Amino acid sequence: MSGSGSKAAKALRQLEPRRRGPNLTPPQSHASPQYYSPHDDQDDPAYSDSDDEEQRLMTQQSHQQKVLARLARKEAEEQSKLEQQRKRMIQRRKIKTQQDMFNKIVFDHSNNDTNNGGSTKGANRMDDNYYQYLPIKPGIEAYKWLVPMREETVGGKKHYRPGLDALQIIMPDTILYSERYAGVAEMWLSTNAKGMVVSKRLGKKWIPKFSQKANTAIDTSTSSIATSTTKVLKLRRPVSVLKISHWKNNESRNITRVIPEYSLPAALKAPTPGAVCIQNYVHSRGVHSSCYRVVWNAYKPATGFMISSEKSYQEREPSSTVGASTNHTGALVDDFLSTTHLASIEHRSEEARIPITVFELNSKAIAGPIKETKKIVQYLERVKTKSGGMKFDQMVCDFIKRTSKNKDEWVFLQIKSFAVSPTCWSRCKKLGISRNVSARTAGERKKKRCRTRRR
Repeated sequence: MSGSGSKAAKALRQLEPRRRGPNLTPPQSHASPQYYSPHDDQDDPAYSDSDDEEQRLMTQQSHQQKVLARLARKEAEEQSKLEQQRKRMIQRRKIKTQQDMFNKIVFDHSNNDTNNGGSTKGANRMDDNYYQYLPIKPGIEAYKWLVPMREETVGGKKHYRPGLDALQIIMPDTILYSERYAGVAEMWLSTNAKGMVVSKRLGKKWIPKFSQKANTAIDTSTSSIATSTTKVLKLRRPVSVLKISHWKNNESRNITRVIPEYSLPAALKAPTPGAVCIQNYVHSRGVHSSCYRVVWNAYKPATGFMISSEKSYQEREPSSTVGASTNHTGALVDDFLSTTHLASIEHRSEEARIPITVFELNSKAIAGPIKETKKIVQYLERVKTKSGGMKFDQMVCDFIKRTSKNKDEWVFLQIKSFAVSPTCWSRCKKLGISRNVSARTAGERKKKRCRTRRR
């Protein structure tokens, strides 16, 4: 019986190969209890087949996990490439939109079709320089035409008739330098107490006087942003702006840099050669620097643009502690202040976006500067030039809106561009060519006389 019992237990183990633990079948009264041992299944073929199956399943599962991880990695890389491509496309669209807005405020008159509404009938606009034969040119060259035409001295004081003898407009103090003699100041333009542009006398001590007036203008600013900015920057606060005339095609560009307080006297003594001027800095209203470009048209409604910097006045230079000490070194002009305190598009590029935003404005929003621009047009049309009187079809000027004595006022900065009537342009070209020919003929005659005398 004991042999038959052991055979039954062995058969039961073969039918249930995964069974673990002791054999719970009731033992025979005459047989000893049988218990399961792990070593009993080592030679069992069914047990070895189950181990191989488990190993195969585990290998297949790990392979599937590797494949899924590889696919997930590849999908993440594709998503990353698509995201980068999307960002590049958005950046290109932003640059394209910005360039389109910049092209609207360029006002290049070299093409047959006038940019932004100027008239071209009867005038050949394919010349290399539209302003070549015009006696008045935009930019820095236009400041000298804003001086009073005449003045009357009564009781030792000069008197001007507003709008007739002098231009009545608010303008910051501006020093004009000679184009022929570098570093020689020619003219000091300022606004007197009655709000008219006058020319001051340049004495021996004009540099400390101009510096003191520039510092006083910043100190008396009622803007809280301007006051906090000057406290942060201390001696590096912006007090003036250096403008260098730079013509590209028919567009009058200015290379502008902010002059800090500590380097203003040195900058007044030795500016760069060419058409250069130094103008007192005007702090615009608001947190960001901004200026308004007004387009006055003779035969259509006026328009305008707001050019605003995306950088705040209170932005600090990350590489150094601003105003920590009085020992300042560096160039005469501060590049960091120029990026935060000027809304200039001189560095525009077709490959990168600059932190400048341009908004197009309605004529109702800029009624004040439109009125001031019309004053400039009426005054310049009364000025007598070598080519006679000028007749303007379009005038583009830059203004800044500031707060002074708890009221807003518009400050004139510069004449950006203008377009004259076709008949005026043709007359100026004809007279300019004749003057050039007569001057060339006179020079040749003079050379011929010198050669005759030498013989």
